[in-house]
Amino acid sequence: MASTLAVPFGQADHSDYGPYTVDADKPAIPPRADRVLSKRQSLLLDNACPPDLVNTTTTASTDNPPVPTISRPVTAPVKKSMSQATVQRWAGLTRTVTDWDGLRRDPELWFEDGDCHVHLYAQGASRRGPSLRIPFRALRQKKCGSLLSVCYAETVSSTGVSSELVSMSSTPSFITREAATINLYIPAPEETTREDSFRWHLTTRNFFAFVLGKPVVGYHMGQTFVDLQQRLHLFRPNLPTNHQDFLQYAEDQGYRDFVECTDYALASLFYAEHYKLREIWIDAFAHCVGMSDSVGLSPEYGVSTFALG
Repeated sequence: MASTLAVPFGQADHSDYGPYTVDADKPAIPPRADRVLSKRQSLLLDNACPPDLVNTTTTASTDNPPVPTISRPVTAPVKKSMSQATVQRWAGLTRTVTDWDGLRRDPELWFEDGDCHVHLYAQGASRRGPSLRIPFRALRQKKCGSLLSVCYAETVSSTGVSSELVSMSSTPSFITREAATINLYIPAPEETTREDSFRWHLTTRNFFAFVLGKPVVGYHMGQTFVDLQQRLHLFRPNLPTNHQDFLQYAEDQGYRDFVECTDYALASLFYAEHYKLREIWIDAFAHCVGMSDSVGLSPEYGVSTFALG
């Protein structure tokens, strides 16, 4: 279910972004160990099911106990626009969800000893400064060399000498000899709306969260997973392990621990459905079935209903 990515990167300095997919192989993912199926509502809701959503239906036989069912409105849930929705940060290891508004400068991805400044606009298009400050070596370790083929980067020495950085393997020697800064410019593609540009920037931020092992942010976790996977294919196009690397990242962040968590199960179901990953889909679907009494209460439910229907 892949579409075609159209870059080029433009000069527009929007506050919004949109996802752009690329074609990629769908490698077989080894099945995960069975887990105990349990029931829990969304992380954003109380654990107790609202009484007005529970009905009790009685079968014809008096030997069978009443069967509790969930009553849901017949109309589809109203989807909020981005101007109404709130960006969420999902901390999988603690299973907490918080509102997030750190795109201008993200404290979680701002390292005081970082030598790479990430600007979410084209060179010369803004004066607001970098949004992220990270160690450049982390990009090398994650094999992100192709990033420089689609984004402009420059090195600036402590004496103010600057030069374009075209390859991570051809880094100027003064970077290893003295204090230097690398400026990396990643604008949204041209001809995008403000909302699409904002989503693009969120995914750029999440790409560096992947590189540095930090939680992701977004409007819906399932779509956030898909957007991030697409960005891995864009910034690391020659790596056949992009899917496995993302799944390992999700595992390390606690996002693949579906027990008692409808949000994570539905998000992974959406991701697996998009990329046709059979084992991942089966695992997530089985947990959704086990939590069927509360799955409809999750904010991910409106995004993933096509996979359940």
